[in-house]
Amino acid sequence: MPAIEVGPDSFLTSLRNNAFYDHPTNFSAGTAIVRPGFFEKKTTPAPMRLGYADYNLFFNPDAKEKQNYALAVKDKTERTDSGFAKNDVQIDPKFTGPIPKKFPFKDEDIRSGKVAVSEILAQVPRRVHPGGRQPADRCRRPGRWRERVYRRRRRRQEPAG
Repeated sequence: MPAIEVGPDSFLTSLRNNAFYDHPTNFSAGTAIVRPGFFEKKTTPAPMRLGYADYNLFFNPDAKEKQNYALAVKDKTERTDSGFAKNDVQIDPKFTGPIPKKFPFKDEDIRSGKVAVSEILAQVPRRVHPGGRQPADRCRRPGRWRERVYRRRRRRQEPAG
């Protein structure tokens, strides 16, 4: 399945600060990470179903075709204009890991409240924080609350030197 698909009667207002990691794509109707509905063929020009798409990280070395978007943002050129992939990066984020092969929580446990959203979010910094300072840091927008909280926590955990 595609990472993100937006059907013909849908519109995705914002797609930002995501890591599309190891998500190989190989579809007969056209390959892209962010694409039209699964049964729609990829077209040129791409359908304008995105309001904003920027500051995303893509790392999919096994993808048949290295195309991130098969959708467009109105009046913007991909990788040229802010708001449409200008600040996206395509690089191995070297996550500190381990990266789970499947989602570590059961849907039933989330629906029933047995697992809290805070427990799910607590997994993110531990597993998917990029190791060391590198170009992947560029895709994180400055001033993001969760990043500031994580950085503060990390500083407190480092031994005094």
